[in-house]
Amino acid sequence: MAQPIVVTSVSPTVIPRDTNGLVSGGIRLATFEVPTATNDGVNGSTGFCNLYGSHTPFPDSKVQQLYPNHQRYVKAVSEVTQKNFRDRFIVSEDAAEIIDAAEDSTIGTNVPRPVP
Repeated sequence: MAQPIVVTSVSPTVIPRDTNGLVSGGIRLATFEVPTATNDGVNGSTGFCNLYGSHTPFPDSKVQQLYPNHQRYVKAVSEVTQKNFRDRFIVSEDAAEIIDAAEDSTIGTNVPRPVP
């Protein structure tokens, strides 16, 4: 069972974030535990778009600081993903795909990431 997301105030709702802009608690998939971006529930849009939140990639310099080499990044993703599989938050096919994507990425290789 995952830990609940930490909430410090209910009205208005306040969810504290770490230095990477991520919340504590919840199911910690590799994209959150081994971050390369901030994903949050905040979106300045109105209407339907407001439901989706936002995704803000870290600058390449921060990614390089967090993951100075590719092996460190892949190892971190693999460890988190294997834990999530053991905890039954993901299935084996998804675990393999997540690890394969980390291995195929350029994170930690000093190659700039493509701009989305």
